[in-house]
Amino acid sequence: MIPVCCSVYVFLRARVLDLVAQLIFFADNFSQSISPMKFLQTERLALRDYAASDWRDVMRLHTDPDVVRYLLDAVPTTPLETGAFINVIKKLRIDTPAFGIWRTATRIDDRFIGNFSLMPLAGTDDIEIGARLLKQAWGGGYSIECGLALLQYAFDELKLPRVVSMCHTENRAAAQSLVALGFLREGIAHHYQRDLPFFVITAQHWREQTAPELSWRARARINLRVSLEKS
Repeated sequence: MIPVCCSVYVFLRARVLDLVAQLIFFADNFSQSISPMKFLQTERLALRDYAASDWRDVMRLHTDPDVVRYLLDAVPTTPLETGAFINVIKKLRIDTPAFGIWRTATRIDDRFIGNFSLMPLAGTDDIEIGARLLKQAWGGGYSIECGLALLQYAFDELKLPRVVSMCHTENRAAAQSLVALGFLREGIAHHYQRDLPFFVITAQHWREQTAPELSWRARARINLRVSLEKS
């Protein structure tokens, strides 16, 4: 038997996986072959709705053990599961168009870095803000930059009374990012089948905390300084 060249095997496997993921959406997307809707842009980032073709990016995000260790919910790890995951996200955008989970990439070269979300928190009347980033994007200030833009959307356009967030108890960087956004910690809450640190920012606090004309970097520095002074 002639051995199959490794590079040929990798190529064929990639084509098969791609075909499997694309077939999942064939029925749903056959009559809706439009470009994914753009949502918002920040200084460095662009957010848009997910498309079926984004399944590779989603799998890359959800199969990185350094990312998964801090996630609060179960994630899809196969092409079939990932296809179904994207399909659910797309249907949620139709059912609740004001909210969603958005693919996030750098504006300059459309490099995928993860996703940001603004979604109803199950079992409550609250809206939860979230972020899920590739490890390569950690430490770049993206959570704060995009988080401020989403909060502005939540309070100025949606007129929400407050926004909440949670993070893994060991994810200190996420907790610090929430403080930099102006969130206040309000003890522990039980969600995602576990007890988690619970953060809240109200519309009133959002409008009072800093001048809106400041850059996201300046606002983050002020919020962190105020938090340290109160601690």
